Amino acid sequence: YHGSPANISGKGFSDMTFTVRAVNHTSFNQWVGNTQKSPDHLDLAAYANLAKPGIITSPKYYSSPASGLYNYIVMKYMGQAQ
Repeated sequence: YHGSPANISGKGFSDMTFTVRAVNHTSFNQWVGNTQKSPDHLDLAAYANLAKPGIITSPKYYSSPASGLYNYIVMKYMGQAQ
């Protein structure tokens, strides 16, 4: 399926398209397993790099997020990050 973002998010918005692949349970589990083997970890530095304006031309996969990263990001935008 063809996909596009629902929120205007700056320069290049109209180019932000993607392909959605509907797969069976076995294929999904294989994808998860492969993703979990990625040497890249989503830590604060990697997140800061992803948050910079720019164009990413290929998917990025991270094997695991840093502990507390999600809460840090949420609280950052709620004005309570530490």
